[in-house]
Amino acid sequence: MAFTNTTLSISPLLETTFISDMRIIVNSNVTVLKSKVEDIINTLQIDLVNKYIGTDLPLGKIYTQDLIVTNQLEVKNGIGSGATTIASLTQSSGFSTFTADNLQFRATLRANANTSRAAIKTVVVGGTSGPDLLFPTSGGAGVPDPGLYVGDTNTPVFAGFYGNTKFEKSAISHSVISTPRVIQVTTNNSPSYAHGILSLSRTDPQVILLNIQLGDNGAQTASRPIYLGLHDLFTTGTSRPYVGQSFTILINSILNANGSAVAPADWPQPLGGTTNSAALSIIPGWTQSSSAGNDAYKIGYVNSGFWTAGGGFPTTGPSAVAALGSGMTNTTWIRLYAEEVQTDQSISDPLGASITLTKIAEEVNSSRYVITSGSNYRIING
Repeated sequence: MAFTNTTLSISPLLETTFISDMRIIVNSNVTVLKSKVEDIINTLQIDLVNKYIGTDLPLGKIYTQDLIVTNQLEVKNGIGSGATTIASLTQSSGFSTFTADNLQFRATLRANANTSRAAIKTVVVGGTSGPDLLFPTSGGAGVPDPGLYVGDTNTPVFAGFYGNTKFEKSAISHSVISTPRVIQVTTNNSPSYAHGILSLSRTDPQVILLNIQLGDNGAQTASRPIYLGLHDLFTTGTSRPYVGQSFTILINSILNANGSAVAPADWPQPLGGTTNSAALSIIPGWTQSSSAGNDAYKIGYVNSGFWTAGGGFPTTGPSAVAALGSGMTNTTWIRLYAEEVQTDQSISDPLGASITLTKIAEEVNSSRYVITSGSNYRIING
């Protein structure tokens, strides 16, 4: 609303006759002026002694060009005398302190001084599809976990450290899923084997526990091989793992079609040498999709393995052994559980073998992984 100027109506005082000294004449203009001055002082609560304006009630709005505060600045929530402080800026012994419950800036926060520093318990860097970043809160809602997080609990963001990074203590944790991932495998009776897709994605944890669930056309026995084909997940253009990502894979359980656990004695038996008559193996994938979408994958090769033209893992027809023997150039795959390593050479125990694969290259239709570590496994090179 625009400001309305105040105009005082002044009536001139005329003297046309003699006025006695005992007669008191009051000009109405004096009364008007007195009232207006009182209104200004009382409405604004101007304390002329202490030099306060708005002593008990705050001013509605101040529009000014420059504001100089010589002591401290406080921002209140509400107009009452007991209103809580939203933020304050104080200074003591040459040290300025700005206090606020929440601070949000929309552009840049810059500290260029050599002595600039920040002490913050929780820092999240990255973004989400929504307007606000999310904080990890394992201790309960509203209590963010202390530490530095790149991305958030919904959308991890790639982080790069350029140069040498020093960790003062070896307390580096690896991400792991709390509930094992279930891989559905197709079982075949003639020849007898089971096969399924082991897919890796950019947002997968570093340690992956697997539950393998069989189809309903045959019980699992120690003589039935299980083959897991390694693939990149290709649901979106950014779902494939980064080059350099590593994944440690362990078999947690084998389940029947009804969800009951298969006894370890009926897991694929450990084998020695290069024979592949029975094994629990991770082999190169066989599916390559041209377009991203649900159930879309790219081939994942192990070490130097490579499918020949027209080759591929057989879902029907020749046995898995034949495909691995003749369908690949530089045949390479991983057999979990090996007689040369185990003391008990007949039982494949849950979590008894692991393999760590690191992605080193990405092509249009395939990626290449190398074995960087593991336990109780054997590399099969054909």
